[in-house]
Amino acid sequence: MKLIVHKNSWIEGIRIPFKCNPLATFIRIMVAFIARVVPTIQIFATAMFIDRALALANGKIDWQALIIPIILIAALIIYDRLCNVLTNICNQLIGNGLRLKYVTALTTKCAMLDYADIENDKTWDLIKRVKKKPDETMQRGLDSEISLLGIAIQLVGFLGVLVLQVWWAVPLVMIIAIPTIILGMKGGEKQYEAQQEVAKYERRYEYIEDLLTGRESVDERSLFGFSVTLRKKWKDFYMKARRSELRVTAKWLIRMKAISSIMVIITFAIALVLLYPVAKGKLSVGLFISLVQAASNLVSLMSWNLSDNINDFSKFKGYLKDLSDFANLPEISEAVDLPEEIPFILQDIEFKDVTFCYPGTRKKVLNNLNLKLEKGRHYAIVGGNGAGKTTLIKLLTGLYTEFEGDILINGISIRKFNLSELKSLMAVLFQDFSRYDVSLRDNIALGNIRNIESKDQDNRILLAIKQLGLNDVVCNLTNGINTQLGKLIADGQDLSGGEWQRIAMARTVISSAPLLILDEPTASLDPMSESNLYKKFEDISRGRTTLLISHRLGSTKLADEIIVLNEGQVVQQGTHDMLMIQCSLYHEMYESQRSWYK
Repeated sequence: MKLIVHKNSWIEGIRIPFKCNPLATFIRIMVAFIARVVPTIQIFATAMFIDRALALANGKIDWQALIIPIILIAALIIYDRLCNVLTNICNQLIGNGLRLKYVTALTTKCAMLDYADIENDKTWDLIKRVKKKPDETMQRGLDSEISLLGIAIQLVGFLGVLVLQVWWAVPLVMIIAIPTIILGMKGGEKQYEAQQEVAKYERRYEYIEDLLTGRESVDERSLFGFSVTLRKKWKDFYMKARRSELRVTAKWLIRMKAISSIMVIITFAIALVLLYPVAKGKLSVGLFISLVQAASNLVSLMSWNLSDNINDFSKFKGYLKDLSDFANLPEISEAVDLPEEIPFILQDIEFKDVTFCYPGTRKKVLNNLNLKLEKGRHYAIVGGNGAGKTTLIKLLTGLYTEFEGDILINGISIRKFNLSELKSLMAVLFQDFSRYDVSLRDNIALGNIRNIESKDQDNRILLAIKQLGLNDVVCNLTNGINTQLGKLIADGQDLSGGEWQRIAMARTVISSAPLLILDEPTASLDPMSESNLYKKFEDISRGRTTLLISHRLGSTKLADEIIVLNEGQVVQQGTHDMLMIQCSLYHEMYESQRSWYK
């Protein structure tokens, strides 16, 4: 299912559930509509029963005359009960369909978003609103539409009967109904606007909740004792969210219920007016009682259900507007494509006058950068914070596409390559690598996703485990490489930061990509593990071009060439020995760390 959202909220509220489960949605709608026709039939059935019961009491008819109205009333009651059962079943099926197809469409859309949009705060707030219980929100929207249309059918039926008896009461009902509808729509819109404002605070207090309750921060939470301070911050954000929400809710709720109270008075007025034709014999007692009962039920719907349904629908309209904005975000269809099956043949990479600013800023992170990388060589990129090291990687991997100058791969502009080709070119270990709460095998296998189920994959995984010194880790796991990692399930086994980092590096090792990019690959490793990794570096990187980013300059000796960045430009380039001879930035940086290695 592709996420396509039209502007008409009425259509979308039905179309999306229908697309997810056509049969259940159709039955749900038909059952609801027929159920709203029942009250009109019930007016006549009840009137018939009462009138004939009174006639029987007066000896004017025999008891057999009651059979038809009794059967009719019983059938209506049975149908009402059956409606509840069918509605629950259909709602369950629709919910399953929404989770299977609609939620999947949302996650697919997220996966296809431009990287620049993903890093945008406004986009994140939009995503948060759209993905907050999306299946439940869509189902509530469908329910509100069905309910509103059903109430309309019931209202028309009642007015149709009423107009035959006291036609002038109809305008009175409509005079009250119309403002109720308008206020409900306005109130719902204002409440959703409040929710948009609330989302900004929710993102903050939910993050603080994670800090206060999550396992990841338990050590520092206990040692530093910051729980009290963070609880105050949580309370501040939470109260701001609730106050914003309450202001709008209270204002419109009071207005809605004030109108509803007037409708109750009108019901009594209608009942009093109907007494006159009853007294004159122009209206039967049974029909009088049925009309008053129907009016009472309708007023209850108009007073409470109608306003709530209109409110829900108006909020749903706001949700659909957000959904439309989300669906219309630029997407990169190739983002979900697998790497090319045939490994990329890399000759060289060249940055030519590359200048880049992050979206929404004017600061040049890269400024006319020129650099050439040759096949099979090992490069180390060093520099201070903000020098442009990680940014260079993000441009090379295609995460950011808007930049000045050009990046040439084998003499061809990077802009002419599709993402599948770029994915097959590079295996990347980012500094902020992900930890996946799946098995050890699957954690590593994700690095060679196209062959994740192949018979040869396990052999590659075992080789990577050996190369990264993870054999001891595997031996301590209850089910070997098939052990569930992380804390997602009760029997999951967690690992140290260094072990997680080596697993992340193993993902790059099993890849057949010719370019290996390692961003701070030893940041979480202990000295012994770091040393062992460097000893095996040649074996790990054999036959590949490697690009190593590290603040630990001891690792740069592994490189054939060291590239020094400063203020977005290459300021030095050469071997360790060459750069140390020069009184240069690299020399200063290395000397500042020399004591670490004594």
